[in-house]
Amino acid sequence: MTLEQTIKQLPDSAGIYQYFDENKHLLYIGKAKNLQKRVKSYFNFTPALKPNSNLSLRITRMIKQTASMNYIVVNSEHDALILENSL
Repeated sequence: MTLEQTIKQLPDSAGIYQYFDENKHLLYIGKAKNLQKRVKSYFNFTPALKPNSNLSLRITRMIKQTASMNYIVVNSEHDALILENSL
């Protein structure tokens, strides 16, 4: 599945997300009350997937390097915080 397909299929549940570069190196781990809204806030989808223009330079660079992502759904935002800290 492509990065864009993964993002478009995210649930609106609490969880953590992980961004990886093309070499599968972990770039970032984040938590979200709503995975769908949080992850989509990093991207623009028109006409192609690219970083949101409202991001800082540091985050824009990270998003440009992102080739894939994983996510884990949890029961609450509190659980997402605990999982994020443990990872």
